[in-house]
Amino acid sequence: MNNKHKQMKFKNKLCRVIILGTNKSNLGLNYTLNTLKETHTASLNFIEAHHLYIISDDLINIGDYVIQTDLTDETLHLVRINDICEIANDIQSKVIASTDESLKLPLIESSFITNYVSKYNNGNIINDVLIKYEYRFPLNAMLNRKGKSWNVAINFNNEIIITD
Repeated sequence: MNNKHKQMKFKNKLCRVIILGTNKSNLGLNYTLNTLKETHTASLNFIEAHHLYIISDDLINIGDYVIQTDLTDETLHLVRINDICEIANDIQSKVIASTDESLKLPLIESSFITNYVSKYNNGNIINDVLIKYEYRFPLNAMLNRKGKSWNVAINFNNEIIITD
């Protein structure tokens, strides 16, 4: 019974959208949801694959993925926090969702990806989105006031909820 939620509250939080190349090129002629940039080399068409990441200023813990800024050249890198890679909040932002299913994070809604690709290809890049968060207040926390927290709201398809 102590795993049940007695009270649920919601809020929207402004988060950033980051696009990073996968360092993989796929031979092909059509865009897919995870590819955005087409380049032509000789007579072959190559598609440079990309992933989208939604990042926030949420608390970073060991095991989390972060987008980290390299201070030497200001490039962005996807890093997983572990005992060797220390948490440095001033140059890292927590990844809360991605199009990269191998990360085992919540996914980004396909309708948003389609909209993002369309706007990106027209030069109108989406940099910020409002993400729905839920406030969980378990029954056992009512007495000791512990266990309360804001968490990214996820739909039944394991996708984050992007609000307008």
